[in-house]
Amino acid sequence: MTGGHSSTSSFEMKHFLLRLFIFLAPVGLLLLGLEILQRQLPNNYVLKRDRMAVLHDSLETLILGSSHTQLGINPDSLDGKAFNLALTAQTLYFDHFLLTRYLDSMPRLRRVILPISYSSYAAESDRNPGDYNKSYHYAFFFGSTAFTDWYSIRRYSLVAIWSVKQSVDRAWAYYTRGDSLVDSGPNGWMAARDQHNLAKNGQESGLFHDQYYDSTLIPLNIARVTDIARLCRERHIELVLISTPMWRSYMEHIRRDRYHHMVSTTDSLSQALGIPYYNFTEDPRFVEEDYYDANHLRIQGANKLTTLLRDTLNAQNR
Repeated sequence: MTGGHSSTSSFEMKHFLLRLFIFLAPVGLLLLGLEILQRQLPNNYVLKRDRMAVLHDSLETLILGSSHTQLGINPDSLDGKAFNLALTAQTLYFDHFLLTRYLDSMPRLRRVILPISYSSYAAESDRNPGDYNKSYHYAFFFGSTAFTDWYSIRRYSLVAIWSVKQSVDRAWAYYTRGDSLVDSGPNGWMAARDQHNLAKNGQESGLFHDQYYDSTLIPLNIARVTDIARLCRERHIELVLISTPMWRSYMEHIRRDRYHHMVSTTDSLSQALGIPYYNFTEDPRFVEEDYYDANHLRIQGANKLTTLLRDTLNAQNR
């Protein structure tokens, strides 16, 4: 009797597993198809990775940083061949990572532009303002191993990074509406044309950046800037630190003591390391029409900033 019961249970288990497989197989095939589809779609990471593969040996200026320089500096308005490798919410950790990854393949590189923003010293990976999966984007597209677990599916799957719904939405937008899914141009610059409500956005973004401000990370990020300066100095590359303009509604909703700490820290690094620092944060030459939102420039503002930076650097090097 016992043997018969065991045999029946084994048969029922096999039958259950077969039915489960039959039920899950279509779901698995759909997810596999969606994953394959995602890998065919363009995005800013793919564009910048692929453009670096083409341009690396001709670049004279490399622009790093977050969306502040992604929108704020137009490489075509700088002297020589330049590329904007900034990406949304890119922290100093990943600035350091990308520079290290590409440095030896850029024999003509003469200048690196590194932005320092309000929360730059106090942001890192998934604790920084922006996409909480940021570290997995760099793992998937650039080969970073920082802040990721080798067994995490997000290191290997775009669907896992972007979620099933977002993956479907992206594919639908690309194939049915013709959306490009890419905000950056061939030079890496994201040219913003519209303008948000600056008063509302200033309050929202200021409070958001403060929410992710982690003062315990400041020493780590200071060390990263110092090491970026060392890497550049060893290769006779000019490192330029810059803080991009912010509209007054943003400045009114951040903590001034943290802002002043950022400025004083960067001034100290500039003097200690012998590198220039240009702070355009509250520069009155930038007016309301120059801004995309309260902490990003749109086309006319970006061209104004890039021209000012170019002329300042040229004057300095005369």
